[in-house]
Amino acid sequence: EADSAVFESCLFVTNESRLGGAVYTNPIPGSSVAFLGCTFSYNHATGRGGAVLALDETSTFKNCLVWGNTDDSANEQIAEGAGGSATADRCLVEDGWPGDNLDQPPGFVVSAAAAAVGGQWDAVEIDDDYRVTVLTDNQASWTPHSLVGRLILVDESDDYWSVVYDNTATQIILRGIAPIPGANVGDAYKLFDLRLAANSPCVDAGRGDADTPALDLAGLPRQDLGQSTANGGVGTPAYVDIGAYERQP
Repeated sequence: EADSAVFESCLFVTNESRLGGAVYTNPIPGSSVAFLGCTFSYNHATGRGGAVLALDETSTFKNCLVWGNTDDSANEQIAEGAGGSATADRCLVEDGWPGDNLDQPPGFVVSAAAAAVGGQWDAVEIDDDYRVTVLTDNQASWTPHSLVGRLILVDESDDYWSVVYDNTATQIILRGIAPIPGANVGDAYKLFDLRLAANSPCVDAGRGDADTPALDLAGLPRQDLGQSTANGGVGTPAYVDIGAYERQP
């Protein structure tokens, strides 16, 4: 039986695969996959589709940010396979995509191409049973829980990335793979921030309609920052940001 899958306000980052660095869609006949307000960044495919390979049927993207993904084939952010199609509406896609979409630097707060805040690990604790890694930097003074969802290069020399699950003033908690490859005492790390800067072209630039998620990835509401006219926002409301994170006042 045909069915549909919908992904709302999701962050797809630092994944690697042969086909579709973050997502490989191959739905059953008559079904579809939709991505609403998602961010795809710094994924890599050793074949086609740095972010996504759409194979068979239809994959749709609305208010999505697709930037900084790579592949070893045709250098495509989104690739269409045999019988597959991908449509995008009010998305920002590096190198462009047909339709009403943008192609310009997204204006992350701290991108992988920019200078990032960093330090080195003073302690590494691993819980194999719960797949939790706790990394400690005694020189840090973070606001607890403020780094949730931030992108982290765990070890600069090993090129291993992860997403922060939680943090205290001096500790970062990661979940998933344990132990984290390359996470050792003395290793240097860097933190990145894929939220939107104030001058980002993605602010108030999306399409608002009945399908638009009311909250972003961080659980914060979509906000009107008065930039919809300048940045091309359309629909109702016309102030939805492009990507998983909504710029807040």
